[in-house]
Amino acid sequence: MISLQAFVVQRIELLTPNEMIQVRFLSKAMGKFKKFVFPGATLLFSLWVSAIFALGIVIGYFSTYIFDIKITKKEKIKMIKFNIGKWRLHIHHWLMGAVAFLVCWVAGVLGFIPVVILGMAGGIIAHDLHLDNNWHKIIMKKE
Repeated sequence: MISLQAFVVQRIELLTPNEMIQVRFLSKAMGKFKKFVFPGATLLFSLWVSAIFALGIVIGYFSTYIFDIKITKKEKIKMIKFNIGKWRLHIHHWLMGAVAFLVCWVAGVLGFIPVVILGMAGGIIAHDLHLDNNWHKIIMKKE
């Protein structure tokens, strides 16, 4: 049985130069779609639900963006990573926010948290999913 990666490599090798240009164009178009349409739709839906929630999303997103540039990129603070045997566990801030939402929901206290704070937590989650290309890499094999 052939692996998915080997299958994709074989298919790419069979593409003509014109088809390769089309693949690159579609790849760039999907990247732009992800960068503009998803955040815009999220913000518009949030405005429809609650303007205060949407304000919280904007505050959370941009405060995390500034924190990322001023603190994380300059390595003043390290990312949260744990070494477990031959594996490395990376705790992204989208994951922490999602777990916090889940815990608050299960505990039944989600209704007592101010809407703007919930929006800020959503903005923090959105920042990581939107700008981090490795947002999906949680458990990785050590190098």
